[in-house]
Amino acid sequence: MKYKDIMVLTGDELFLIDHFISNIRKQYISGMEDMNLHKAETIKGNVEELANFMNTVPFLVEKKVLIIENCEFLTSKKSLAADDEEKLMSYIDNRKDNNIMIFNCYNTKLDSRKKLFKKLNASGSIIDFPKFGMNELKSWITTYLSGNSRNIKDSDAFYLTEIIGYLDYESLMNLYDVKNELNKLIGFTEKGQKVSMDDINQIVKPSIENNIFKLVDHICEGDTNKAYEMVVDMIENNVAAQYIFHMIARHYRLLLMIVAMEQDALGQDEMMKSTNLRSYAFNKMRKQIRMAGDDKIREIYEMCYTYDKRSKVGLLDIEAGVNMIISAAKK
Repeated sequence: MKYKDIMVLTGDELFLIDHFISNIRKQYISGMEDMNLHKAETIKGNVEELANFMNTVPFLVEKKVLIIENCEFLTSKKSLAADDEEKLMSYIDNRKDNNIMIFNCYNTKLDSRKKLFKKLNASGSIIDFPKFGMNELKSWITTYLSGNSRNIKDSDAFYLTEIIGYLDYESLMNLYDVKNELNKLIGFTEKGQKVSMDDINQIVKPSIENNIFKLVDHICEGDTNKAYEMVVDMIENNVAAQYIFHMIARHYRLLLMIVAMEQDALGQDEMMKSTNLRSYAFNKMRKQIRMAGDDKIREIYEMCYTYDKRSKVGLLDIEAGVNMIISAAKK
């Protein structure tokens, strides 16, 4: 895809943003970065200097590259000083160079109402790098392992996407974290070897949220023995009972939200947007609702609400509360 020379990079996937910037540097200034690359941590009080850098002729390369790292001035919370904004707008309107200006807005919620944002949108390219969905992550994992002389079955690759934590609700993991886990698997296996589910279970530690999904599966199925075993195992592995309770309560709050939205006949896309869930987690939760039933979901959420209040005033041990929730699911 052809992009304009002014680029605003947005999204939560740091690895993809870094990869994009790396490719720009390789394409235009490889080997000549000292004279043709400038990284600006801030644009505040610095616009004239940056414009002067952009307006000078590239040295032995086609284009120079300017990277502006801090883009908080494009959010609703902060702004450039009026003088700085005027100078930047003037540069954009009157620029004669064709050098590359990159605004690195990783993990920054931009305010599209701002005059400066509208100017950048009209004069440049807004390029979004969201986190991968399940199929994209599975494909990326397969490609990365293949590039390191390791194979993996599709079913095992999907299993890895489920347990690794990247797709979890509000997960802070990015592809750098996934890459680290894959490198552990690569170090554990031999060239040409197929990475198996056994390898994954030995090397990759499931995320807490994945364990909570499994725990709620057992609760919804009424399999109290497995649910108790999971709680004991998590506590023995230094997961606080208070955190387990919090995660269960949050999970049931989301289940109850989905129940209410389904009763209001909302579409799947609207429900996913309202709950901030990706399709993988959303579909698993709908399955849990079908297993448990609407009334049981509501009952357990109300128990969570009551036990939370009682624990805060010292009337209930929270680990006992977790066990009481597990017991209630079978009744």
